[in-house]
Amino acid sequence: MLQPRGGLCVIEADESKDGQTKSGIIIPAKVRDNPDVPKYGTVLALGPGKILDSGVDCPITHLKVGDRVLYQVRNAMRLEGKGGAFDGRDVWILNEQDIIGVEDESLEYPAPAYEAPEPQPTLALPNRQIVH
Repeated sequence: MLQPRGGLCVIEADESKDGQTKSGIIIPAKVRDNPDVPKYGTVLALGPGKILDSGVDCPITHLKVGDRVLYQVRNAMRLEGKGGAFDGRDVWILNEQDIIGVEDESLEYPAPAYEAPEPQPTLALPNRQIVH
């Protein structure tokens, strides 16, 4: 297993090479290959964290192996599964700051505060005007 250094993370993308997600959704090549489109993936390995210019050790504490994350691939490096480091899987190596968010299934979002008004019946008059 490859152990990343510093603030680097190893992420396995959720989509396969043929452009289809695990759930069966086909992603067009134009979207799949666009570096500006964030992607979902699973954390495979984490570095120990980076050392700031002031000498302070800054470990990676908000991520753990197995987390599902949304990440930006603009500055990431892709390793294709040729070697034995990740069992032939294609992975991305990226900085910790390129991770946009971590999926948390325990969060429950409140119901929206706005409720749509009940539709009112319409009345058609003989001259074909609609009145509400």
